[in-house]
Amino acid sequence: MSKRVTSRFAILGLLTLKPMSGYDLKRFVDEAIRFFWNLSYGTIYPMLKRLEDEGLVLRKNVSRENRPERSVFRLTGKGRRVLSEWHEGDIELPQVNDEILLRLFVGHDVPAEKNIELVNRYRDKLRDRIRHYESIEPESLEEARESRHGLLSHATLRCGILTTRARIRWCQETLEMLQAQLPDAAGEV
Repeated sequence: MSKRVTSRFAILGLLTLKPMSGYDLKRFVDEAIRFFWNLSYGTIYPMLKRLEDEGLVLRKNVSRENRPERSVFRLTGKGRRVLSEWHEGDIELPQVNDEILLRLFVGHDVPAEKNIELVNRYRDKLRDRIRHYESIEPESLEEARESRHGLLSHATLRCGILTTRARIRWCQETLEMLQAQLPDAAGEV
């Protein structure tokens, strides 16, 4: 399933949490799920229009004092049924564009030291991410004890933690292989 099609269900799913405007949806994505799903304004607003045209969401224009009116969307019963059908359907393995893997795959003409530097920088970013994940894990665990949404949200965080740790281990293995290829490591001068 394409990212655009899946984004449709991401928006429907997020609207199960509460009614939101396009701006609210983008802010929520950026704060809560950006590490595993991203939506741009260029995707959100046209998708909300399509979902409204299909009767899956309802728009309510809300006036605000001294500010422009804003549109808030909520899921309809039909939207919930469509989301439920999608949830029950077959799932595909993710197909990702992974820049580090692409750079290494085509990096045979790059000096080994540059590839080592690349993997080190990537590992540093992963370490920053794991620190972030671990900093929010206690609160996430508390929420997991309080609600089903909290439990499922915590499950996504745990996936992020475990896959990030696996990526850090992969960096270590890759660095060891790359360093073994350096002229000094091979006994060359």
